[in-house]
Amino acid sequence: WSVTVGAGGLMLERQGQAAQALPFLEERLPEGRLNLTSEANGQRLELWVAPQRCVDPMSGAVQHLAAELRLNGEVLRGCGYYGGARSD
Repeated sequence: WSVTVGAGGLMLERQGQAAQALPFLEERLPEGRLNLTSEANGQRLELWVAPQRCVDPMSGAVQHLAAELRLNGEVLRGCGYYGGARSD
């Protein structure tokens, strides 16, 4: 799975499924944590991101964010990073 967040919305991509663009609400939490939520197109999505060392199990790449995606009750875990356009 992959989630890309930008000014135009949130793009959810999952293997074997068409990409979905979703509107979202962003909540900044203490200690640099972030919560993104969306309910649209029949999807209930929560993305929790926290600054924490994370090793991608598929590629072995080390990232600086741990991510947990809750999609319609299913929990998926992975790593993340801020893109170049992010101000923090």
